[in-house]
Amino acid sequence: MIKIYMKSGAVIDWEFENENDLKEALEKVENADFTSGDNVKCLGMIIPFCNIDFMRLMK
Repeated sequence: MIKIYMKSGAVIDWEFENENDLKEALEKVENADFTSGDNVKCLGMIIPFCNIDFMRLMK
């Protein structure tokens, strides 16, 4: 699971059904440019990186 901490103060728990989804997400998080117009698709929502404070992998 990845916790996404939003600048608004909201925290989103992002669960993964399989290993591939998690790998893809981690790659995206590691390469994230939080100042860019990029976004991450999560739980059916599209979250712009500029609204994200930070993300943390939970084990």
